[in-house]
Amino acid sequence: MTERELRRLSRLDLLQMLLSQSKEVSRLGEENERLQKQMDEASESLERLNRKLDEKDDEIRRLIERLDDQDVFIGMLKRGEEPDTPERRAEARNATPGLESIFQVAKEECRRYIYALLLEKADRYGDPKESVVTPEPAETDPEGTDEA
Repeated sequence: MTERELRRLSRLDLLQMLLSQSKEVSRLGEENERLQKQMDEASESLERLNRKLDEKDDEIRRLIERLDDQDVFIGMLKRGEEPDTPERRAEARNATPGLESIFQVAKEECRRYIYALLLEKADRYGDPKESVVTPEPAETDPEGTDEA
């Protein structure tokens, strides 16, 4: 609106314009407060999530350190070395049954793989009835004495 048009308006019109602008300013102020509150809540939530993320990062670092320690123990056991402290010896003894079960599972998987290869060879190169294929190995040896 130009200055000339403003001068031609009556006082009532000017007051109505002022009142409507005042209401708009009030409304925008309330919306600004609401949005500021939302932004503050989002900021607090972000800070909480960052703290949780830092905690998880710390936990992951601790777990990686434990895994590295276990790798050292496993390497020592494979080389036949004795762990260098009583705590390490105890941890190595505790890790040994787990290693035995891992090796037992690996051994069984190797047997299954070899059996599958023998079957595939028999199918590919001749009549399976004529081929010498050993029966599929047992699931597990409960006593752990099987040396195959």
